[in-house]
Amino acid sequence: MNIKNANGKLIAAMGLPGSGKSSVMSALGTKLEITTFLELEEKEYTEVVKRRDIYGSFTAMTWFRAMRMPNLYEADRLRKQGETVFIDTYYDKLFHFYLHKEGMEWLIRTTDTYFDVIQEITRLDYQFLPDADYLITFELDYDTWGKFLQLRGRKLLDSDEIFLNSYKTQAYFIEAAQQYCKESGCQLIQFQQTFSSLEESASRLHQLLVEHGVV
Repeated sequence: MNIKNANGKLIAAMGLPGSGKSSVMSALGTKLEITTFLELEEKEYTEVVKRRDIYGSFTAMTWFRAMRMPNLYEADRLRKQGETVFIDTYYDKLFHFYLHKEGMEWLIRTTDTYFDVIQEITRLDYQFLPDADYLITFELDYDTWGKFLQLRGRKLLDSDEIFLNSYKTQAYFIEAAQQYCKESGCQLIQFQQTFSSLEESASRLHQLLVEHGVV
């Protein structure tokens, strides 16, 4: 059944790359027949992302933003039509809270020529991008994250060392989600990810959403 009501729901996910957001949201969306919008897979990344040493962090970040915006706006359109929809990432809405913090150099350095520009874009995005009704934070410990990355053979940046050091930014994501939900009225749902099968993770998330009255 495709879940619809007079007031649609936009249910977004937030968490570290490799935490299982896309896989779990997609599996649960299929099970519940909920339209699910997913980020591009690494195999679809262009040289703009793979060679940030040449093209720069700003170019890579704006490329990702351009790829994600159609999903968010389409999800919002369906929500306004009364449909319940999933979207597997909500970075752009929340970047404003943590982009400038220590440890975010893996995305863009504060000394980057374009840092002030991207900071202004994130400020406007927080103000104007569609709000979510529910925000799910995918949270996991470092060892579990490493196992998922190894299992999936994920290599997301030029330097594995820089990327693996980004684990500390999970705390920023959670803080941003908490602050956003406090300010917007969006309901926060914290999901503890474990190293288990996709089916088990999707089942646990389903139960959590039922408990919160989401589905």
